Amino acid sequence: MKLTLAGLLASVALLAGCTSAPAAAPIAAPAPHDDFVLPADAYAFTVPETGEIDLARALLVGQCMTRFGYAFDAAAARAALTRAGSGTVADLGYYGNKRRYGVTDRSIAARYGYHLVSQMTSAAPAGAPGFGQLTATMRAVLTGKSAPGRVNGRPVPAGGCARTAADALSPDGVLGEADVVAEVGGQSYRDSFADPAVVAAFGRWSSCMHDKGYAYQTPRDAGAEFDVNNSAVPAAEIAAAEADVACKQQTNLVAVWHGFEVSFQNARIKDDAAAFATAKKNHDARMSRVAGVLGGP
Repeated sequence: MKLTLAGLLASVALLAGCTSAPAAAPIAAPAPHDDFVLPADAYAFTVPETGEIDLARALLVGQCMTRFGYAFDAAAARAALTRAGSGTVADLGYYGNKRRYGVTDRSIAARYGYHLVSQMTSAAPAGAPGFGQLTATMRAVLTGKSAPGRVNGRPVPAGGCARTAADALSPDGVLGEADVVAEVGGQSYRDSFADPAVVAAFGRWSSCMHDKGYAYQTPRDAGAEFDVNNSAVPAAEIAAAEADVACKQQTNLVAVWHGFEVSFQNARIKDDAAAFATAKKNHDARMSRVAGVLGGP
């Protein structure tokens, strides 16, 4: 999880009432027994931490918008983002790796197939949390796009209230993990598909799935024929997901796959210890700023 400009825009979309994937929110940290832990996670942001960033940013946006005369309900924003955050943890787990290797939980497969849990259990937010429906002028103040020079007697800042909020939390504009952390997380996953042990495990899994009537070459192919945006989960999808999980367990696929990533990331962190130490320092500094916002009135 890396919150750069793309993350900022996703948060703005949520505030604007878009139905894109919900941001996480600060909730009680669950035991990560149903997630996978990787070495780079020690330097990255957990899903609840990402939610705290999103909430702090939303509150700062609200404070900015009130200066232009718009009403903002902070309690409603907190509640809406907390509900969204619960769904994000259910989908991605504590560290964000729950679906890294596809569906791996028998109970999830049996109930939701390849669908995300939040899609089946959470309603999309109505309007922007804390604001309700946004007018065109409110959107302009929020994003700075197509904004008049002044609104209600005040100049609209460059980038709007969204940029003002982001800058308050992180002067360099980066609200998530450092590039080196995001890079090693992506590289270990990509390189895993060329590792001989992982490739062999894929072969065993594919053979197991073939015996159950499914022609999947790798776990990334599993479930591709189903519409996971549909509000209903067909029995065929559940059957495929259950077979997928069973074959992963039978072939020890996830342990092999995860093991490669652990070894890869440990080696990279050791080789670039100074950069990862800096990343951890910056992580802590950003979360300190977030705590200052969330602990305020």
